Amino acid sequence: RVRQVKGESISPSLKSMDQSTPAVEVKGLSLRYENSEFALKNVSLKICPGDFVALIGENGAGKTTLTKTFNGLLRPEKGSVFINGLNVAEHTTAQLSAHIGYLFQNPLLQVCQNSVEEEISFGLKVKKFPKDNIKNRVQQVLRDFRLEGAASLHPYKLSRGMLQKVALASVLVSDPPILVIDEPTSNM
Repeated sequence: RVRQVKGESISPSLKSMDQSTPAVEVKGLSLRYENSEFALKNVSLKICPGDFVALIGENGAGKTTLTKTFNGLLRPEKGSVFINGLNVAEHTTAQLSAHIGYLFQNPLLQVCQNSVEEEISFGLKVKKFPKDNIKNRVQQVLRDFRLEGAASLHPYKLSRGMLQKVALASVLVSDPPILVIDEPTSNM
């Protein structure tokens, strides 16, 4: 759990979150893939604002399946998922993206633009951030991730590790209050 120490500030997104509302709450979640056994069966958990949580388990245990219900990529068969008090079933993935950033395990599933700079700015444009704000944020993230020299390159011309870095930068540029990262260092 992240705690504020006197004289130090926590991120603005954590400050603005209602600390009494769980960041993520899963109640009795069950989900199965077509023609298969249950992928998840009666899962419940609560993650509070500021918590850092690692889901650990064998391949096929349901870690990625569970986290994909957080942003609406997968919908529960039974039970419910709440993100910052919002019922995921009642919101689109686009609406939920204001509350949760998701980094896929495979960056090839996430990257869709023709340059690193365009990729990092894409989510901000979709969310209709002001143009000046987009430019400043993207330039800062390019510096923070040491990607200035790759800004004009097509992401697919990068190594898998660099592509993963670009995918992470494209998620973090919008400063999501909740961040789900699925094996972020797998290609680095």
